[in-house]
Amino acid sequence: MFRVLLTFAGGRYGGLIVSSVVADGMRLAARLGHPRASSAHVLCALLETDKQIHRADGASQRPDIVRRTNTAGDVLERYGLTSQRLILAAADQSIEPAIAFRRRAFFTGRPGARYWSENADVACSVAVQLARTLNHRMAGTSHLLVGCLDNPTGPASRMLNSLDVDPVHVLTVQRRRLFS
Repeated sequence: MFRVLLTFAGGRYGGLIVSSVVADGMRLAARLGHPRASSAHVLCALLETDKQIHRADGASQRPDIVRRTNTAGDVLERYGLTSQRLILAAADQSIEPAIAFRRRAFFTGRPGARYWSENADVACSVAVQLARTLNHRMAGTSHLLVGCLDNPTGPASRMLNSLDVDPVHVLTVQRRRLFS
């Protein structure tokens, strides 16, 4: 099962961070009573994962690639967003349709169609593709934040709008940090 999640996360590009966020997003959706995870759940999970990375080792001890690719928590906290606020907002989100079943879903390890929405799938794919484009060894929380907010009408963007935070501005700030 764990190897399957790594394949979904993009193998060497996605790495453990995307896999962890995927699992946490699905757990959060279940905890909130939602039948499937959306990009809003992924956004909540990536903030919590980012905090765990920062707690695990001090910023001065992290390698540069880890520091550069896991800055989503800093960006979101700049706007006063905490895990608690995001989870409360995610609880109010509408239910997203499940991803269309594809035969390849079983072989690539994409989460089951019953538990994963199309926008969450796209958010993770965008994150992995962005990491590849930037020649980063793995996709981190920074890439995932870009993936979640890439769709301006998606659940993650709607959730930020409901919290009076401009998702386009957050996306611009995060992209600037990644590309610098």
